[in-house]
Amino acid sequence: MVLMLLMISQLIAYFNWTNLPQVIAGSLAQRLALRQEVRDRYRHRVMLPHSVVISVVWVIVFLVWFDLGIPLGPGYPPAV
Repeated sequence: MVLMLLMISQLIAYFNWTNLPQVIAGSLAQRLALRQEVRDRYRHRVMLPHSVVISVVWVIVFLVWFDLGIPLGPGYPPAV
């Protein structure tokens, strides 16, 4: 625990906080450029079938989970 606190304090002490907006903007700009390149490359494909497949798979997973009687979270009754 002490070592972790020392590491955090060194990060706070030595990090250049004045440069933070440029660091964030630079990393976001790189990701945006990559995202636009991928979008332009695969523009002819429609993403709707992928969304439908993912939605159907999640519904099936939920139904199997519920059918097995596994609780959905803390305080949820295991048997309905």
